[in-house]
Amino acid sequence: MKKNIALIGYGNWGKKVSQRIKENNNFNLKAIVSSKQNYNDIQTKFYKNINELFRNEHIDCIYIAVNPKTNFKILNLLKFKRIPMILEKPFCDNSADGKKMIRLINENQNKVFTNLPNIYADTYTITKEFMLKNFNKIEKIIIHEGSLGPQNDNIHPILDWGIHSLSYILCIFDGFKINNIKYKEIKKTKDNKFCVSKFDVKIENKIHIKILTGNFFKKKTRILKIILNNGKIFFNDFIKHEICQNNNLIFQSKKKPLENLLDIFADSLNHKNQNNGLNEINKSLDSIKIIEKFI
Repeated sequence: MKKNIALIGYGNWGKKVSQRIKENNNFNLKAIVSSKQNYNDIQTKFYKNINELFRNEHIDCIYIAVNPKTNFKILNLLKFKRIPMILEKPFCDNSADGKKMIRLINENQNKVFTNLPNIYADTYTITKEFMLKNFNKIEKIIIHEGSLGPQNDNIHPILDWGIHSLSYILCIFDGFKINNIKYKEIKKTKDNKFCVSKFDVKIENKIHIKILTGNFFKKKTRILKIILNNGKIFFNDFIKHEICQNNNLIFQSKKKPLENLLDIFADSLNHKNQNNGLNEINKSLDSIKIIEKFI
């Protein structure tokens, strides 16, 4: 049976999310909460605030596609409803609020997921298995992840973009010691709205990871390269959802990460799995703590 889901936020990304929800067989997009006035492009009920939504509709779960500060406000507002939800990344804009949000989630035993697309991509498991299997053979890991925009008025661009790569690494190397983290701004505009930065990370003082990320790239790029000490190269293209080894294509997926996230979320709601999203939330918070030290 389809779950009634409400979408909070209907900006550019919210419109894409609404399309993915409508294409998913597990959900019925019951309503949208948004302050925007032009609703002519979608046949769905709109409400101006969450209280109005819950007064008028039966809602099983929600997807929040707004800025991180609003995530905190909504989670706090709904803390007694125990309603399952998906929060857009980054799930918060500072670690202090993040700790409060996780405490609320734990106290109310909520199922709360955050949209970390690299982790919900079909390439994630293959990449993780390769890294762990070849841990003692890895010479270097390189991640380039960014674009020319978007420019978010609410958060620093490195928090917006860096959360992808850092959360990915923290999830893959869960339980390993992360140390010797260094940060350097490569280029930025005077108003700090656009920048590219580099993170240097060591895993167990052994594996060197170089992350180049931000919203000031010439064009969108999202790639991961693993170089082994025998010269072999593992290449993960996050945009094409492809994996190559030594220039040979070994895996390709046409399924978008958001599709996977919605399916996993639905399985959790239907008790087909025990995933409550908290591991990804915790790794996201750990990433925010790292970024906060430098920006």
